[in-house]
Amino acid sequence: MPFSFDIKLPFNLEERLPEFQKKAESSGIIFEPNGQGYNFRGFGVEGTIEINGENARIVITNKPFFISENMIIQMIGEYLRNLS
Repeated sequence: MPFSFDIKLPFNLEERLPEFQKKAESSGIIFEPNGQGYNFRGFGVEGTIEINGENARIVITNKPFFISENMIIQMIGEYLRNLS
């Protein structure tokens, strides 16, 4: 079942998008524009991200059953914050 969450970042992700894409791809995460945001998939997790300045809305559409929602929220949040 899909779930979503919001992350407030200490920087404008839209301005740092090329850096983010490069880091994601070097980590084995596929990151593609979808017209309204971006689709991503990697490590068994799939979803979308919509960026609005320092705010990111993440929707997880598919995940392995053994990975909890909280674990995904924590991992994605750390990943995005480590770009600063």
